[in-house]
Amino acid sequence: MPHDRRPIPKRRIYPALALLQAIVFTTPAPLLAAEPIDCSPAAAAGRQAPPSPAKATEQAFQIFWHIGTQMEELADVAPDSVARKEIADVQKHVNGYYITVHPNQLGYWAKRPSKCAVNFMRARDRVGDDAVQNLRDTCNRNFAASVGGDGGDSKRAAIPVYRDALARVIRNLDLKGEQARGKMVIGQMLLINTDFRYDDTGTQLSLRRLPITYCYLNAAGLSVNNVLAYQEPGVQIRQGRFLVAPRAGSRADPTNGRREALPFNLNLVEQLDQAFAQAHAPLSQFAINVRRWDERMSSALAAKPRDEHIGGIFFEGGAEIISTKRRKIPRVGNFAEGIAWLLANSDENIFMLMPGFWEKDELTSTEDRDELIPQLRKTVMTLNQEIERRLPNKPNKPAICNERMHFIPGTYGSPAHVKPLPAERNGKLAGTVSGEIMLLAQMRREMCGTSG
Repeated sequence: MPHDRRPIPKRRIYPALALLQAIVFTTPAPLLAAEPIDCSPAAAAGRQAPPSPAKATEQAFQIFWHIGTQMEELADVAPDSVARKEIADVQKHVNGYYITVHPNQLGYWAKRPSKCAVNFMRARDRVGDDAVQNLRDTCNRNFAASVGGDGGDSKRAAIPVYRDALARVIRNLDLKGEQARGKMVIGQMLLINTDFRYDDTGTQLSLRRLPITYCYLNAAGLSVNNVLAYQEPGVQIRQGRFLVAPRAGSRADPTNGRREALPFNLNLVEQLDQAFAQAHAPLSQFAINVRRWDERMSSALAAKPRDEHIGGIFFEGGAEIISTKRRKIPRVGNFAEGIAWLLANSDENIFMLMPGFWEKDELTSTEDRDELIPQLRKTVMTLNQEIERRLPNKPNKPAICNERMHFIPGTYGSPAHVKPLPAERNGKLAGTVSGEIMLLAQMRREMCGTSG
């Protein structure tokens, strides 16, 4: 899941929206004053908790809309445009939203060159570190110039531009109305020691600063029902940003981050809830990101009593999980093992965050991008088959036809990020987030027998 407050790691870049009744689609408004956003816990204190999500009424998987990178088409949609109708049509099939905040060139750049929408990390393998760094520097300079920066530090100049664009997205998609109508809103939350602090007595976690996605959404007046909480031990330990919060009954060991980190340190979930409660900031559900399923994960979940603060389990992988391009053994089997275990042994929600993935090293045409659609269909079908193989009892419906299953097409990907629109191109579904949503809706009707 890409995140704006850490440098690109050497190995990987991570992880990573009812019919509209009263949407106000807006054109770009004047830029906000260049003032720092208030991310102090006091900025969220006393805010009203979000409305509870509606319970699913059909035995079918859920579809979420990811809002993250390349927000331009959602922020700047014109009134009475084809895109306006397209967004409304897509939202009819959406059960919730997953949001990641990127106040930088990845989040909103009205005239972004296509070369600046590549996955910089993945491009290293193809063209080398130096070439990628030069491209990234050029993109940052051009972006800074486009938002009135001096080319040195583009972040400060980008903040008012991004905040204004995010506010337009929230209005244009009527996210507050969608949430009031029962659709869940999830945010991303990378746990770092500048946002949280584990006290010297080793007994309590406290909230020092609102994490970035939570902070920006709070400033825009939107509360989240749930967050994807995750850590990156290797990268964060090198940066000195790793949050050390020991497991129950153990002492903190900052040199062994993987031992102390999520997803295995589930004691951290309860501490996160307490930290937000003590700051009087509304948030009590924390979903856990699982990179790879193994016995440690199933043992950790089996050993922990039902915890109301665990908001679900996240797996991260789209069409890449069936590919042998980077792994001799595709990850689909491993993910299917974890999902089958959860379906049989828990009542947790299961989320599949699905970044775009293309076998090609470079996308040179819309035809290249649209190859994402058949690959996503194949991925979902393969995942379902692999889950069914691992379930103790074969279900009456396809295994993924379960209201606990949530598919989230991601806005990021490899070798390039995924555009939000259009949903169709030349009479066929397009390789975009909305195109993927429409494909999933079609598959939901076919496989689960739903009406929408």
